Amino acid sequence: MKSADGPEAQIQIFAQLLQAQPRRALQDAEAAAAAEPRNPLALVERGLAREKVLGPGDAALEDLRQAADFDPSLSHFYAEALVRRRQSMAGAGFKPAVDLAPSYPTASRLPAAFAGLCSLLVCAGIYVLLSRLWADDDRKA
Repeated sequence: MKSADGPEAQIQIFAQLLQAQPRRALQDAEAAAAAEPRNPLALVERGLAREKVLGPGDAALEDLRQAADFDPSLSHFYAEALVRRRQSMAGAGFKPAVDLAPSYPTASRLPAAFAGLCSLLVCAGIYVLLSRLWADDDRKA
């Protein structure tokens, strides 16, 4: 699958094979990645094939992340795969932990803040009164 047109052209040719025969493309990509485990194009091809055949899982993302580590110009494949995975998870009913946290409007915090401030002022007032009473007792004694 070598091409003189550069990595993007090679990946385009692989994408055509992936559309036509995904299982064969996965076998070819597995063989290429096994032959050259540090080849970023082989890792991208294997990641794309795994994503197509097996779904957007951890193995596909790991291949694409490693390819991006070896060649930063290929990092867009990893970013696109992350987006596809999030979309597939959202379609399946999964929500990120951030979305699961309850959101309280700011107005509902205002009474609690006011009650806390009043409690602080009452405690400070009691402290001042008691310190004056103790000071008066010390002078009389």
